[in-house]
Amino acid sequence: MKLTYDPLWDTLKEKRLKKTDLCERAGLSRSTLAKMGKEEYVALEVVERICNGLSCQVQDVIGVKADS
Repeated sequence: MKLTYDPLWDTLKEKRLKKTDLCERAGLSRSTLAKMGKEEYVALEVVERICNGLSCQVQDVIGVKADS
């Protein structure tokens, strides 16, 4: 199993926000955003800040997909 941030990108589209808006609202660095774009690990604290910044739930940020 592998974590994916596809739900986050969908949430941003639904809320009509850009990735730069996400950085501002959640206090993310560009390097953290880049890691997420490559589906690399980020700390749970980062996910929490995203949830707070976007007023959403964890499942709106991360998902799980089968390894291919």
